[in-house]
Amino acid sequence: MLKFLSRVRIEFNALDPRTAASMEFLAQCNARKAKESNPACQVVVKRCTDDHPPQITVTFVNGVEEMFDATATPAQDIRNMILEKGQMLETEQMFKEAGEKWPVVIPEEELSQSFPGTKGSEWKEKAENLELELQQCYKAQARLSEQLVVEVAESRASKALAVEKEAGLTKTQNELTQARDECSRLAAFLEENTKGLDLLIRENKDLKAQLEEMKHRANSAEAENRMLVDRWMLQKMQDAERLNEVV
Repeated sequence: MLKFLSRVRIEFNALDPRTAASMEFLAQCNARKAKESNPACQVVVKRCTDDHPPQITVTFVNGVEEMFDATATPAQDIRNMILEKGQMLETEQMFKEAGEKWPVVIPEEELSQSFPGTKGSEWKEKAENLELELQQCYKAQARLSEQLVVEVAESRASKALAVEKEAGLTKTQNELTQARDECSRLAAFLEENTKGLDLLIRENKDLKAQLEEMKHRANSAEAENRMLVDRWMLQKMQDAERLNEVV
């Protein structure tokens, strides 16, 4: 196939599920026999990152360029079209070198002649079966590509979720550390206040004891004062009686 081409350009997005034909055609171009048929043929691969559909552009040895939609055309059909056109170019070159006219005009009566039966129908049936199997392979590869895209998307979503959960876990751990520090601070504050309260309770008890003692002293002083007043009154009365007797 490459012997008819001077350049091959394959464009596709690796995550696009429509890359089956492009990947298969690239594998055909990289095959050893294909490279040996034309080592000078350049095979260029452009990996896109947008939604541009897969595309294959070939340049024939005579400079003619042709583009194929790799989304709707299987790789084998592209290869067959290149071979067919290449063989036509090769035949045209051969006729021109021989000095014959091109294209060759075949009389209509010769085209309408019938030929003895051959194994053409058998080969045609085999070709149809092979083409059917190839299409099934393309469909299977397309399904695998779609599955790969879904799995890659799920993997990215899982990774993003894991990063988000890890960030949340880090935040929770920081909040827990802050809560522990605050709890330790409050525990120290409570212990300090408890010590202060114990000191106040002891001081209060001491003050109560002093108050009771002062009350006792006050009561004793009051009783003593009353007793002195009673003695003084009694003495005055006795003095008054003595004065009355004298008079």
